[in-house]
Amino acid sequence: MAALVGPPLVAAHYADGPGGVANVAGRPDKGWQFIVDAVTHSRDAQLASPQSADERARDVWAGARVRNTRRGASPLTARADDVRLVWTDGAFDVPVPPHAVRPTPGNRIARPRGPFAWIVYGRLRGGPRQMIGMLDYDSGTRIWDIRDGAAVP
Repeated sequence: MAALVGPPLVAAHYADGPGGVANVAGRPDKGWQFIVDAVTHSRDAQLASPQSADERARDVWAGARVRNTRRGASPLTARADDVRLVWTDGAFDVPVPPHAVRPTPGNRIARPRGPFAWIVYGRLRGGPRQMIGMLDYDSGTRIWDIRDGAAVP
């Protein structure tokens, strides 16, 4: 019984986030696919731990200025607060909470390179906590960044 219930429960935890695999709960097939993906990708991953991903995110998003698309507006800064590993299902629309800074139209879709990505959360202009970036689990590279274009809320 645990072989049928366990993997979907674990997979659902990692699928809970932006771009996460949908409809995982109660699906042993998706649970086992998660296990296969996790074993396959964890062997050589550059950002295999939350600590390494958090350190990388804080280096990349250390309060650096962000281009603001509104003429005459003050520069924005992005600072990483935390990261979350998400089992992804391909490209997804970047979620934007109310009153948060929105990505520009050409930067509204994040495209993970593999089944796992670290979603980076932070704040812009003292606004609410939001997704400000994404790091590739396998290579450790920055693969989406709100600084590639941000509009005022």
